[in-house]
Amino acid sequence: MVAAPDPTTNTILYAGTATGPNTAVSLLNDLSVEEQSDLTEVTDFGDTWISRLQALQSAKFSGGGFFDYYNDATGQTHIMNNAVSGTALWFKLRYGASADDYFVNTRVMVSDFTISTAPKGMVEFKFSADSTGTITHGAD
Repeated sequence: MVAAPDPTTNTILYAGTATGPNTAVSLLNDLSVEEQSDLTEVTDFGDTWISRLQALQSAKFSGGGFFDYYNDATGQTHIMNNAVSGTALWFKLRYGASADDYFVNTRVMVSDFTISTAPKGMVEFKFSADSTGTITHGAD
């Protein structure tokens, strides 16, 4: 398990339809990332020739903030498109003391997406997403 992102540093969530380059999801006022790993005994599945233990990883993302559909340069349209039509979606989370210190990169599927509007004020959105494949860690 990697260290939890520190919100006092350069934590940025990027979204896109491929592994990169992706667009920053700006205007967030809330972001939560939970990453878990576990081991499973693969011999239960009859696979004894390579390894007895296989790591399973998962990541859960949730967040919210403001949404600008027409002038979107913030990556939120990628999240909405995955929720509406199942378009491929990749998240890359950067965090650390500098903008390129450490990252978590994974393909995700949105499990919840809500847009709320009011007669006055900004359009707000909330989302939840779960990883669907390999989770890559490292420094740029």
